[in-house]
Amino acid sequence: MTFSATAGKLTVTETTRTAIINWQGFSVAAGEVVQFVQPSAGAGILNRVTGSSVSRIDGLVQANGRLMLLNPNGTIIGAGGGISAASLLLTSSALADADYLAGRYAFTGVPGQGNIVNHGRLEAADGGSVVVSAPQVVNDGVIQARLGTVAVGGAAGFTLDPTGDGLWTYQISEPAAAALVANAGTIAADGGKVLISVRSLDGVMRDVINTSGMIEARSIAEHDGEIVLDGGNTGGVTLASTSVIDASGGTGARIAVSGAVTHVDGSLLAPGGSVETSGETLTFGGQAAVKASTWLLDPTDFVIDGTNNTTIQNSLNGGSNVTIQTTAGAPTVTGSGAANGSSPGANGDIVVSAALSWSTNKTLTLDSYKGVQINAAVTASGNTAGIVITTNDGGTGGQLLTGSGGKVTLSGTTPTLSIDSTSYTLLATANDLQNSLGTAGHYALANDIDLTSIGSFQPIGYNAAAANAAPTAFSATLEGLGHAVTNFKITTLTTANNLGMISSLTGTLRDFTLSGAGVTAGTGLSNFGMVAGKASGGTITNVGASGPVAGGSGSYQLGGLVGSQDGGTIASSYATGSVSGSSGSHNNGGLVGYLGGGATISASYATGSVSGSSGNYHLGGLVGYVFTNGGIITDSHATGSVGTPGGGNSLGGLVGQPDAGTISASYATGTVTSGTKGYNLGGLVGSNAGGTVQASFATGSVSAGDGGTEVGGLVGFNTTVVLGSFATGPVTIGDAIPNGTINGRVGGLAGVNNGSIFQSYATGPVTVGASNGATNDRIGGFVGRNAGTVSASYATGLVTSGSGTTNVGGLVGSNGGSVLASYWD
Repeated sequence: MTFSATAGKLTVTETTRTAIINWQGFSVAAGEVVQFVQPSAGAGILNRVTGSSVSRIDGLVQANGRLMLLNPNGTIIGAGGGISAASLLLTSSALADADYLAGRYAFTGVPGQGNIVNHGRLEAADGGSVVVSAPQVVNDGVIQARLGTVAVGGAAGFTLDPTGDGLWTYQISEPAAAALVANAGTIAADGGKVLISVRSLDGVMRDVINTSGMIEARSIAEHDGEIVLDGGNTGGVTLASTSVIDASGGTGARIAVSGAVTHVDGSLLAPGGSVETSGETLTFGGQAAVKASTWLLDPTDFVIDGTNNTTIQNSLNGGSNVTIQTTAGAPTVTGSGAANGSSPGANGDIVVSAALSWSTNKTLTLDSYKGVQINAAVTASGNTAGIVITTNDGGTGGQLLTGSGGKVTLSGTTPTLSIDSTSYTLLATANDLQNSLGTAGHYALANDIDLTSIGSFQPIGYNAAAANAAPTAFSATLEGLGHAVTNFKITTLTTANNLGMISSLTGTLRDFTLSGAGVTAGTGLSNFGMVAGKASGGTITNVGASGPVAGGSGSYQLGGLVGSQDGGTIASSYATGSVSGSSGSHNNGGLVGYLGGGATISASYATGSVSGSSGNYHLGGLVGYVFTNGGIITDSHATGSVGTPGGGNSLGGLVGQPDAGTISASYATGTVTSGTKGYNLGGLVGSNAGGTVQASFATGSVSAGDGGTEVGGLVGFNTTVVLGSFATGPVTIGDAIPNGTINGRVGGLAGVNNGSIFQSYATGPVTVGASNGATNDRIGGFVGRNAGTVSASYATGLVTSGSGTTNVGGLVGSNGGSVLASYWD
């Protein structure tokens, strides 16, 4: 092997089929080139970094053979940088020399293993492979392998198996402590395969795949494309509204998206091919679009689709009862015109993906080994027509869900509904909902309901004594069957607490939307939400609310969906209405005002604004306040603005203040603003007083007026843990106020850090006004004032300060703690 250096270029010539180079450090500056000249495209060279620095590639690395770059500290590809080779491996895992030389590609994790960020371009030659693997991989550049394979993995260790056609097959062998793959760029393997896979240690955190960019494997000639996004058995997969997953062009094209929690809000394109979307929790946003010959919402479901729905409904209209029953293997269908919509060995779920309608007095039975999902209209108009739904008939973990566009309508005079061997009372009119819905029992909406005739709704369980301070608990089940309740409002009970469609929830609400003029609360009162004033335990699943919630001075615990959630679960639910409180109003959130008792929010979101006037605190785009007995927020987001014209305290794009609990795989995109003397403002969390934030991000701007302090792009004030998270929005405060008030403490990620921040970054600019004879200080591109630990993190935003400001730094303004393996660029 020889090395030849000229101005701006290093040439490494390999003379054997395999070679190993140990580098003290391996980085390439902008405008520089490192070229590996190898005997053939099948020749390999392993480059290992033995020093302690992260590799930074801002120039070009080129190879005509197989190139491996192993740096346990991590690698960053700059926006103008790139690596190209016949096949390319980029990882922070380790591989022994003997294993490499013997062709045993078994990579293992290392202590303190670094991550990989690609802002540039990683490319293999036609028919080659690109593999990028680290505990966390972030891509907003381009990764490409035409007619080959691209594998991006969030893991500590993995194996590569060379195939006969020269490609590498990637498989995770060792999970990471905090696995994450985030893609905002382009990953492409036209005519080939894209695999994105993550695995985390059990009990550590949910492994996560987030994509808001392009992933494509379009067919070329006879080469069909395949795209697999694999979140594992405990992981989450989120496809944002801007994401496009494209395997167009071939009848054999395939897209598979799977995880324990899967949320699709982008485009899945495989016209002529197949799309599979699966997960224990599977949700779809308003921008979700699927084009495919076959779309399975679970790869082992029985699917009622355009190929078999006519047969089924013709049988029902022809006078036969029809039963569709699935088992652990193949399903069986009985009745005239039986249809089989699944393959042998299926998991046993039933999915309705095409409309069914019949007018006879016959019964459709959906008897599932596991779950039933309704994604299209099912309409039974016969006077005594019936529907029987059974879940978990032999299996476990299934449930009844209605997806986007799915609803079950029973419009006859005396129809029947049975779910899991329980008969339901059907509610068909506004009067039924107001006067026949009791606080115990099982109820279902037979059709959409317009509440105009009711006027101001009286909450179910309302107790006029003591201003409804002790309402009757709603322990019943209300199954919405995908229906909409419209023109809902509560406007006349302005001296009462606990206002919502349900006053006090301990039971179950599922599968409906609620919209209207919303809820108006009085002064100094508590617990207001569209769906429920308060919940003590209980379950809310697949419920949406669209209407404003407004409180008077001193009102507290206002939420777009629920005012106070103490225990219980909210899953796959949303709120789009605004939440507003007058002066002193607090603990208000776009979805939930107060969260405690270990309550869980998963795969849910809020889009409405959350606002106050003055003296407001604990305001969040999703949740206002998480109490000290904790709560869990996962795979959820908020997009609405959060702000007060007067000085606010603990304002966050997602959560105002968590005193305990966990926020994971979640994000906020709305602006966070406060007037004069605002403090504890963050793009994601205002004041992280006791919670853990992991694998989450914020993109909205954060700003405070004159005298603002403790302001950060992700977290205003952090006392506990932030892990694998980032912020990209600008952070701004006004001039200092010369009256002894604390001013400043502003950072691109966190204003103040008294806890620990690991493997995180900030890219937004930080701008601070003048000192005005006071003190506007401790300004940093990452953290303004650090008294804790910052590790394996970085900032890239411009820091601009007004006259007289002090303690200004690209990474940290004032450091009284520890900063490890971190930088500003």
